Amino acid sequence: MRRIFMTTRWCIGLLILFVLISNLYIYTESKSYIYDSVSEAPVAETALVLGAAVSAEGRLSPIFIDRADMAIGLYEAGKVSKILVSGDNSTVDYNEVNPVRLYLIKKGVPDEDIFLDNAGFDTYSSMYRARDVFSVYSILITTQSFHLPRSVFIARHLGIDAYGVNADVGHMLFRNYLREILANEKAIIDLVLDRKPKFLGDKISIVDKVEVVEETEPKKLIDTEASSVLSVDSGVTGKVLLGPICPGMRIPPDLACADKGYATTVQVIEKDSIKSLFASVKSDEEGNYTVLLPQGKYRIQALGGQPFPSCAWEEITVEKDTVLTKDLSCDTGIR
Repeated sequence: MRRIFMTTRWCIGLLILFVLISNLYIYTESKSYIYDSVSEAPVAETALVLGAAVSAEGRLSPIFIDRADMAIGLYEAGKVSKILVSGDNSTVDYNEVNPVRLYLIKKGVPDEDIFLDNAGFDTYSSMYRARDVFSVYSILITTQSFHLPRSVFIARHLGIDAYGVNADVGHMLFRNYLREILANEKAIIDLVLDRKPKFLGDKISIVDKVEVVEETEPKKLIDTEASSVLSVDSGVTGKVLLGPICPGMRIPPDLACADKGYATTVQVIEKDSIKSLFASVKSDEEGNYTVLLPQGKYRIQALGGQPFPSCAWEEITVEKDTVLTKDLSCDTGIR
């Protein structure tokens, strides 16, 4: 009996430790990607509204209205050009997403800029389907503070350039925060096991397809909107670095474990435009790249994989007749 008691106590202790560590890990990993207002939020491709309760008559719960209103604010401010609503429409009698669509249209969002994910049965499925079904590569997630760390954590570990925007307006309950304590553990398990959502289906690309033309000659840039060739003496150059290569820190440092050059595609968009790529080039085997750009503000990213390598967007300012040096980092996920 004593042995059973000791074993049970150890199991409970390990479970509590796992809960504490996983919650702390998710919070620390996601906090730098969460913003409190529309003005602070970065520009992204799509606003993602996560599902919440809807009445039998199709009325949105207060918490759902807050999420939709934040997405409207982002759309009106030009932070996003599309809105993706993800929720549960598993039965004929229950539909979380179409009532939001009607609400958005009533508030002035054009129907052609609204997309519905009817199989977003949980947060993990919503993020997975945003990536694999709707081909989303950058999102602003609109949900409440209790839900944002897990949402952003899942999305970024699935390879999406994701940020969260706090939709708190005072409609949360204590049980919302309590539920997240255990939901965070499920998120880590889903990612480790690479769980597939119940439904995937055909791809529905949210972003309009644009023709990306790579640089083939020096001092020229293809402007995809104006369809003209520009002669410029400014831009950005640097290396795409991939790391860490080895698990754990080596003391003294092992040269074989140093970050390595990464051959991939480097994409550039204008900072205040999310409709199309401005330029796209390839980095070489050593990670070197150069993009010639007119003066202005841009967002630049090396493309990674799913879920790794994970490469973050960087904001740059190009001055006239100046070539900026900017190294780009991609995370292998090795720890």
